[in-house]
Amino acid sequence: MRVVGLDLSTRSCGIARTDGRLVTVKPRAGAKDPARRLHEIASGVMAHVHPRTDVVWIEDYNPGGIQGLTMAKLGEVGGVVKLRLFERGIRYELLNLQTLKAFGAGRGGASKDEMVEACRAAGGCPANDDEADAFWLRRYGLEHR
Repeated sequence: MRVVGLDLSTRSCGIARTDGRLVTVKPRAGAKDPARRLHEIASGVMAHVHPRTDVVWIEDYNPGGIQGLTMAKLGEVGGVVKLRLFERGIRYELLNLQTLKAFGAGRGGASKDEMVEACRAAGGCPANDDEADAFWLRRYGLEHR
């Protein structure tokens, strides 16, 4: 099964590709126009999603966490990426943060550093916590078909 893990953000998106490679996508530093920034993020993410991907696992929004304008911007990123997946006929699933952390690091309240350490212990080589989360999203998808 071809599974991708996506940890979406307005600043840095972690991706675990179908081949298991971990990558980070960031918009250009000067991409201040909201539409251009969304385009750059979504295009960068989709460049790493194989056309014959079976399912993409995405970290769901955390309604108990960051609020207000930041959550609205994250919702825009998620919406654009989900639309692009739909247009390609690629199914996606959402996984809440606590379940992801419990799966990856053994407890729902694990820190970013704990998720990175657990990823490395499982054989991943994340450059940052976004890639570690993407690693665990992909692994979850592979184990929970």
